[in-house]
This record gives sequence, structure tokens and C-alpha cells, in this order.
Amino acid sequence: MRGGKRRRIREIVISTGVTLCLVGVLAVIQHFIWQAAAERGLLSLARVVGSNSTAALAFGNAADAAEILAACESAPAVTRARLVLPGGRVIAQYSAAHGEPLLLGLPMPAIAVDEAIQLQGRAVGRIEMSASLEPVFRQTLYFLGSGLAVVCIGAILAAFFSARLRQSVVFAEERMAYLALYDTLTGLPNRNSFRDALDAAVARLRRDGREFAVLFVDFDGFKQVNDTHGHAAGDQVLIDLGKRLERSLRANDFVARISGDEFVVLLDQPDSAEAVGRIAAKLVELMGQPIRVGERSITVGASVGVALAPADGVTANELLQRADAAMYHAKQRGKNGYQFFSSVIEQQTRQRLELEQALREACAREQFRLVYQPIYDLRSGRVASAEALLRWNHPQRGPVSPAEFIPVAEDCGLIPEIGLAVLRRVAADLVGLAAKGIAIPPLAVNLSFRQFARNEGEALFFRELDRLGLAPDRIEFELTESVSLNEAQGGRALVERLEARGYRLAVDDFGTGYSSLGALCGMKNAKLKIDRSLIRAMGEGSQGLAIVDAVLRMARALSIPVVAEGIETEAELSTLYALDCDYGQGFLLAKPISVDELTVLLAAEAIPA
Repeated sequence: MRGGKRRRIREIVISTGVTLCLVGVLAVIQHFIWQAAAERGLLSLARVVGSNSTAALAFGNAADAAEILAACESAPAVTRARLVLPGGRVIAQYSAAHGEPLLLGLPMPAIAVDEAIQLQGRAVGRIEMSASLEPVFRQTLYFLGSGLAVVCIGAILAAFFSARLRQSVVFAEERMAYLALYDTLTGLPNRNSFRDALDAAVARLRRDGREFAVLFVDFDGFKQVNDTHGHAAGDQVLIDLGKRLERSLRANDFVARISGDEFVVLLDQPDSAEAVGRIAAKLVELMGQPIRVGERSITVGASVGVALAPADGVTANELLQRADAAMYHAKQRGKNGYQFFSSVIEQQTRQRLELEQALREACAREQFRLVYQPIYDLRSGRVASAEALLRWNHPQRGPVSPAEFIPVAEDCGLIPEIGLAVLRRVAADLVGLAAKGIAIPPLAVNLSFRQFARNEGEALFFRELDRLGLAPDRIEFELTESVSLNEAQGGRALVERLEARGYRLAVDDFGTGYSSLGALCGMKNAKLKIDRSLIRAMGEGSQGLAIVDAVLRMARALSIPVVAEGIETEAELSTLYALDCDYGQGFLLAKPISVDELTVLLAAEAIPA
């Protein structure tokens, strides 16, 4: 910094010196120009005075000659003048009353002319006149002084603006350096800064054997905070959580925000794995405490993944990836907790990546197929509708359960593509059934809210729905209870848009979430599907039976039809008959079947008994 300042001063001094030299050269040139002009002016004045003096000289009239010379008073630079007759006698002379002009107390050089005076070609005398160059030197000094002043002012301004410009450049450089290493929202180090710290920790580990731990922190339910309270509230929550993390750690530990609601912590030289576990548990507890935002109290949870060095890895990439994998496992276990990385998690992570890749290939090669599980009217015993279920038969792995591949498809962003493929397959099957002249009950299609997490996904879905011509009397949709009745996640907006088009919506897995009865009442054309867990609970005690009975009574009061899912025993079916349940679905009634088998089933029902 000092070297740069000295360099800037040297540059200003050199440029100022060069400019001063130029000003000096210009001043010298200008001085000689003005001196030449003064000489020409003095010669012109002498000739005018001489011309006026011809008569006085011709007649030797000294009084007239003196009066004519007195006119020189109007030219302050003229110091002396005299008129001389041809014989050499001075007839009149003039001397300036102010004497020889001085400049800065110094006498100045003079210029002189000696001009002959003639009358009709005959010499009648001559005029001698001299003038001081003081005005010329004064002008030169003014010029030089003005030039010096301009140069000095310019140098001062240059120094000032150079300093200001340099300050701006330094500020911009510092700002860029800050942005490269720090998060602008929380003020914590960012991913780049954390990576530098992690690389340094890895280097110390290799050099000195200095152990450390990486904690990957992800906040549970943060998206819901943004959706419910707005992004400004979400930002404030992140700021407060970042401060909590920073305050809870030791001075030699490191915390950074690497993206969205993801933070990472580097614990330097922990005492033991147990100590790391205690710190992780403390962070989970601390992050779960309510946050005050204005008049609101907001609570989020935290899932923490832990990777130990060198036990879980000796490179920065390994440790960060394994802490991330452990965090993901903590979320799968129910969130709001912590998880150490292990070989089991590594295996699960590898399997998940392999499954994701296989899913992408399955989408590209159209390896998915649909089966249909009939839903029966329990009063008439006839097929009332059928639920379309996605099946995947992997070429090497064989059948893969939807419970295994659907969550992966949702997480990796394939679910919108799969959802559109299901719509197209259902539309094709409906066309095939109609071509055979079979009365077609509505086919139910499951929707994942992840299909609509982005605006383009929702637009593509409704565009495809219109293109396929899937009318509300031919298809209905099933949404899980947690989505269809959840205002914060935007589920209600999706429900309202589908209802506005006339589609019936079935609330799937009813009884497994925390439903708002007000939201349920607001649905115009709903159907409830009681989850298998409640159906099974009917045979395990009076409490389960009472819950199902209460759901059925509530639904009847709201004029909402009910489907009992997962009926597997005669006892369950008999109980549901007795409770006057509307519809039933399960392996006892019918397993999922192909569209050809569904065609046969519907055709058989159409034949009169």
C-alpha cells in the first residue's frame, strides 16, 4: 500500500514538472512575441510624433516641438524622447515624470528608436525615443504566474481525484474480494471461503495429523417459512440462525453459508467423536428454538450430517459429500436430528445415485408401465373407478417398488416428466377402452406436488391435459392429504385450479397428516381415501374402529364420498359394510391389473347376469 502511494506521488511530481517546463518554454516564447510588439508600437509612436513635428522643426519653433512631445505622457512605457535639428541641436525633449519603471524593485531593460523626419523629401531633423520593457516583463510574469497557478491547481485536483479514484478502485476491489468470500445476507463466509478453510484443514491433517469434523446443516421446513411468511421473513430467519451458529462455536471453529438454507461447520481438533455428537445435538436444539420476526414467532428444525476426518475421508470433496449424505439420511429418519456418516450411508448413497441414473435411463427408454387397481362400490359390488399405478421393471434389478423410486424421482427433478408420461398412457388406454365400446369408469391418476414446484411444470401439465382432451368425466386426480389441504405449500391453489376445470379430487392417505377441516369443507368435488393404516387399526382395538367411524360420519355430513384403501381381510370388508363405507380398494377385492385385464373385467360387468 505504501509503495503504491509513493509511486502515485512520484507520477504526479513528474507530470507536474514536465508541465511546468512546458509553461516556462511558452512564457519565453510569449515574452519575445510581446517584446517585438512593443518595439513595433514604439516605432509607430515615434513616426506619428515625428510627422506632427515637421513644421516645428522646419521653422525651429521649440515651444511647438515641446508641446508635441508632451503627448508621450499618454504612453506610460515611454521614458524619454527628444527632437533634434539637422545640425545636432536638441530643440525639445521629454522625460517621464515617473522615472524609470521598476518591477519587483529592479530596473528593467529598455528599447529605443532613432527615426529621421523629412518634409517634402528634405531632412528637417530626427526623433529619438526610448521605452521600458517593464510592461512586457510584467505580462510575462502574469502569464507565468497564471500558468503556474493552473498547473498547481491541476496537480492538486489530479492528486485529489486520483486519490478519490484510487479509493473507489480500492473499495471496489475490497467489495469484490468480500463478495468472493462472504455471504451478503448473513455476513458469514461463503462456499469459496469454506472451501479454502477446508483445504487448509486437510493440509494440516496431512502435515500434523490434526483432526477435524465437518457438519452439514440444513434447515427443515424453511421453504414453508418463505411460502407462508414471505422471503423477507425467511431472510431474517437465516440471519438469526447464522448468528446462533456463529455464537455457539469456539473461536477456532469455522461456519459458512454455502447456499439457500444450507450451512456448514468445520470443528477444529474436537476432543472425540462423542464431543462432536454433543455439539451436533446442541446445534439441533439451538436451531429449533423460536425466532422472533416482527410480531411473529417462527420455528424451524435442523438436520445435521457429520463427517470426521480422517475416519470418513481425507480430501475436501470426500468430507463435504459424506457430511451431505449423512445430513440427507438424518432427514430421511424424520428430520430435526443429526447423523454421523457410516459405511451403510455410503452404500445407500451409492445405491441412490445408481437408482437415479437408472431412472433417467428408464425415462429415456420408456421402461415404465401402468397397471390399474379397481375401486369398488361396496353397495353394488361393481367397479366404480380404477386407480392408475406406475410400475417399473428394471432390466437387471427386476421390479422396483414405487415407494423406492418415486421419492428419488421427486428429488432429482424427474417427476414432472414421469407425470406427463402417465397422463399420456392413461389417455391412450382410455381411447383403447372406448374403441371396444366398453363403459369406462373414471380413471384416477396420482399427482405429486413436486410436479408443480416450478411454474413451468404446472404450465406443462395443464397444457398436456388440454392437448390430450382428458375430460373431467373420464379422469380424476389423487393428491396426498398433506398437499391438497396445505395452504402454505400452494396445494390449495392447485386444488382450486383443478376444481375450476371440473375435475374431482381424491384426498389420498387421509388420516396420516394434520388436515384442516376448514380447507376440506372448501373443496367443491372431493373424495376421501382412508389410509390403509387406519383400516388395519380397526381390527386392533376399539380406538381404530372409532376413528374410522368418525371419519365416515364426518364425510357423510359433508356429503363427501369415502374410499377405504388397503382392504385385505374379510373382517375389514365386513366392518366397512357395517359402517356404510361408500367404496373399497385393496388386494382382497382386486389386485392391480393390466389394461387388458381391466378391459375383460369391465366387459364382464357389462354382460347382464
